[in-house]
Amino acid sequence: MCLASMRGQGIAVALVERLVADARERGQRIVPLCPFVRSQALRHPDWVGVIQK
Repeated sequence: MCLASMRGQGIAVALVERLVADARERGQRIVPLCPFVRSQALRHPDWVGVIQK
């Protein structure tokens, strides 16, 4: 399956949301090295306690 054909399906957002939920549940912080995760963190102010800037 071509990665381009998977665009726009919300898969990456779902993965990041799960990442944040798991980190929050474990009391961990995320250092977003991935540009996509960084951009999503800016759009979700409720992730402030989980995403390290």
